[in-house]
Amino acid sequence: MIKPLFKFGLTISMMLFTGFYFSETTGKLGWIFFGYIVGSLIGYYLGEIVLQKTWRIRVNLKGFVSFAAVIILLAVILKLDPVHYESKVPDIKMINQIYIGNNPLLYYEDNSSNGEFNYLKEKENIEALRLLHQQIIEKGKKASIGDLNINHSVFLMYELKDGKRIAREYHLQNYDSYLPLLAKIYESSEYKKNVNELLNVSTEDVSKINITASGELDKSVNITDSQELKEAIQALSEDLKNQSLAQMTNSIGDYASIDILLKNNNIIYLNWDSSYTQFSNWMEQTGQAKEARLTADEISYILVAKTDPQIFNSISESEVVQRIEKQSNRLKLDQTSEIESAIDNAQIDWGGDYLAAFYYKDSRNIDIKSLSGDHVPGFILEHFNE
Repeated sequence: MIKPLFKFGLTISMMLFTGFYFSETTGKLGWIFFGYIVGSLIGYYLGEIVLQKTWRIRVNLKGFVSFAAVIILLAVILKLDPVHYESKVPDIKMINQIYIGNNPLLYYEDNSSNGEFNYLKEKENIEALRLLHQQIIEKGKKASIGDLNINHSVFLMYELKDGKRIAREYHLQNYDSYLPLLAKIYESSEYKKNVNELLNVSTEDVSKINITASGELDKSVNITDSQELKEAIQALSEDLKNQSLAQMTNSIGDYASIDILLKNNNIIYLNWDSSYTQFSNWMEQTGQAKEARLTADEISYILVAKTDPQIFNSISESEVVQRIEKQSNRLKLDQTSEIESAIDNAQIDWGGDYLAAFYYKDSRNIDIKSLSGDHVPGFILEHFNE
C-alpha cells in the first residue's frame, strides 16, 4: 500500500510543480498542459527508479495510463462542478465584507497601517463586487477565463457574517469588458482610503516631504515649512481622490518620486506623474517644480521606435538602446515642445507600442520608457504613418 502511495504521490507532486512552473513562466494554456504531462512522466519514472532500486527499470505503462485516466476523470468532475463550487456567489445578506486584489499572495501583505485587511464594507461596493463575480462566472462559460496575466487577474475574499471565508481567483481574457464595474469599485472613496495611506493621515502627522527628480538627475526639493506641508498634502490627497482606474494602474509621465516622512518614522512613497494635476499646479505656483522634477531642459534628445513589446521585454536595456539606434525609421525628438510632450505621456515600463530612449545632457546613462494608446503624441503617429 505504501509503495503505490509513494509512486503516485511523487507523480502528482512533479506534475503540479512543472505545471506551475510553465504557468508562471509562460502563462500559456498549451505550455501548462505540456508541463503537467512532462512532470507526471518524470515523477512516475523517478518513482519506479526508487522502488525498483535501479536505473534499468521496466516501466509499467498500464499503471501510468490508469493514473492519467484518474486525473482526467477528476478534471472532468471539477469542470462539471456538480456541487456548484465554482459558480457559487454568496447571498448579499450573508456577506460582512469583501476584499479585492489581483494576487492571493498579496492578500496578507496588503494590510492597512492598523493591521486590518483592506476589506470593502459599504453596501454599494459589496453589490458591485457580487455583480462582478456573477459576470465573471457567466462570461467564463463563453471562454472569458484566459492566460495568466497578473494585471488582468481578480482575487476575491469574502468574509461572511458567520465568520467563514470564501476565496476565488480568476484570470480574465476579455478584461476590458469588466472595466466599467472595476472602475466603479476601484474609484470608490472607500477603496482609495484602503490602499492610499496618505488619505488616512493628517497634516500634523507629516514632518517632511522629499521630492527627487526622475531619471539621471541630481535634483531634489525638501519641504518642511508647516504651511507648505499642509498645502502639499492637501493637493496630493485631492489628486489621489480624483484618479481614474487607468491612472491608478498605469503611471503616465514620470516626473519625480515623493517621500512623505511621518513623525512616527514611517514613510509614504508616491510617484509624481501627470495625473497629479493639483500637486503639479501647486509646485509651479510655489516655484519649486523645475528644481524637483524631470523637464525638457535636462534632455538632449529622444529616439522613438515602434516595437514588439514581447521582444524588447526579453532583452537587456543596452540591447534595447542598440536596436532603437539601428532602426532606420526611428524618430528623433530634439525640439523642446516634442520632448515635453514625450515626458508627459511616457510610461516607465517597456510594454507600450513605441519605445523611447531618453538621452540626457549631463549624463551618459540612457532611460528607456514607452508610449502607448491615447498617450502617443500625434507627431509620432504621423511619422510612423498610423
